[in-house]
Amino acid sequence: MLFRHSSFLNNLDEKYTYHYFLKPFYNEEYKSLFTQTVNDQIQKIPFHFICRDPNILTTNWAPDFQTEDEKNYTFLSPISVEYLKRIKELSIKHGFTLIILPTPTSLNNKQEILAIDKNEIIKNDLANEFNGYFDQIIFLNDTSFMDGIHLNHPEAYTKYYKDNLISY
Repeated sequence: MLFRHSSFLNNLDEKYTYHYFLKPFYNEEYKSLFTQTVNDQIQKIPFHFICRDPNILTTNWAPDFQTEDEKNYTFLSPISVEYLKRIKELSIKHGFTLIILPTPTSLNNKQEILAIDKNEIIKNDLANEFNGYFDQIIFLNDTSFMDGIHLNHPEAYTKYYKDNLISY
């Protein structure tokens, strides 16, 4: 799985949670897959209960939401830990290898990445899944990105990932 380092910080407590999580996934099809931690986070979001109303669902309206939760992690949010462990359990049950790979990252994020407490990975028994993750980050100038996150030419890295990081 390819993940940007900051993706693991998401604890459903961010500006776009309403649009990118609640609106598409807060329905009967997915609710049974939510952990108690996810449900607790959802309850903190104002107007979570009307996100699927057609008058809300089809607009760009979202409540002004800023978490008051204290963050006691630098890399892995509680929700990320729960779902990574679920994926790990599935990998054991179904016999596949879970490998988490980094995406190309702006040089502007290098200090942030160096400050990550990697003990969070060990403490949560995810060392094998993150083995080599930080060593394999490709740092690029900010001009390689549209917005600091999304690459201008992602196809330029497809061959590199296939040849160097993904083994079949």
